[in-house]
Amino acid sequence: MLPRICIFVLFGLFIAVDRARSDDAKQPAFAIEYLAIKKDLDANWEKISTPLWKEHEEAKSEKDREATMKRIADESNKIHRPATEKVMSIIRPHAADPAAVDALIWVAQGSSSDLCNEAAELLRKHHLTNKQTLKLAYSSKSCPMKWTEPLLCDQLNATDLPIAEKPRILLALAMVKHTQSKWLSDMAASTDKSDLLKMESLFGKVFIDDLRKMDVSKTEEVAIQLFTELIEKHGTEKLIDGLTFGGVAKSAIFEMQNLSIGKTAPDIVGEDTDGVKFKLSDYRGKVVVLSFWATWCGPCMAQVPHEREIVSRLKDKPFVIIGVNSDDDKKPLKAVMEKEKITWRSFWCGEKGPLSDLPSAWNVTGWPTLYVLDHKGIIRGKQVYGQSLDRVVDKWIAVAERNE
Repeated sequence: MLPRICIFVLFGLFIAVDRARSDDAKQPAFAIEYLAIKKDLDANWEKISTPLWKEHEEAKSEKDREATMKRIADESNKIHRPATEKVMSIIRPHAADPAAVDALIWVAQGSSSDLCNEAAELLRKHHLTNKQTLKLAYSSKSCPMKWTEPLLCDQLNATDLPIAEKPRILLALAMVKHTQSKWLSDMAASTDKSDLLKMESLFGKVFIDDLRKMDVSKTEEVAIQLFTELIEKHGTEKLIDGLTFGGVAKSAIFEMQNLSIGKTAPDIVGEDTDGVKFKLSDYRGKVVVLSFWATWCGPCMAQVPHEREIVSRLKDKPFVIIGVNSDDDKKPLKAVMEKEKITWRSFWCGEKGPLSDLPSAWNVTGWPTLYVLDHKGIIRGKQVYGQSLDRVVDKWIAVAERNE
């Protein structure tokens, strides 16, 4: 249920803010003390995490990998929580000082939900339209925390918000509501309690309880309204080269209206990595794991061993993995596929890679993105990974074998 990319961002704690000063003497004492704590923490965490990540890489099964990831999370909390508490005790009296922004952002990106929320609230109160605060809010749009939505709302309404930032903040707010609606749909459809427990461990039980009280249809309606406003006010403005705000908004609306659980997946017609034409609908009668992936995507490659396990385990079942690859060059792509023993077919998106028509049509904004389709082509799962993926796949294979 939870986007894999979010899991990796949240486990990669405290990496976005690392601005060691060239002249610490010019910094306030509290800022120097924060940097010293962070430096020591980074060194200690590297010693602890390096063997754990190696163990994760060498794990023989998805069950072992998930167990290792839990140990990494537990060890991370043990070492980071005391340091974060110490930083906050230092920063609180100086929260309004611009020199406190780095430390507050560092805390806001952490794993301790109560301290994250407190740090974000101080940023919202004292540094609302600071460039770093704007960047923080925008970067959390696809994996929003409790503080993300109120921070973005206040930024959007701020009189001193730079004009150039308005469409970006509006887009981020729309994506937050979109993500909330997806999580609500996923939680309603899931019968796996472990998925809920994972979300609670990452975001905090209070946040998840508040989220579950929201109405999915109303949340989706708000998202569509915000995306529509973005189209009307900033539709032709460029987000990045080859992509407009309007294009992103239209893809998101299409996803909400056509790619939710229970909908029949749109057909895909294209060529595989060998240039052979095929269609997604060719695999009706089989349960399909449709995986948007790329070799440049670390989380995508990290799930390849589990995908190999599934393919092997279900080789005599009505099941198939179909990839949608976003590499822009087939030659190195095919070399990686051979090395990693990726034997299943992938649609190749073309030389535009992640900016090509296929990912845009399916509103893929993060890699990997994964769908599970039943034997009739109906979407039965989105963003399920690890043992949760196994359970969803096995459930619908049983249905397919009964020909229901």
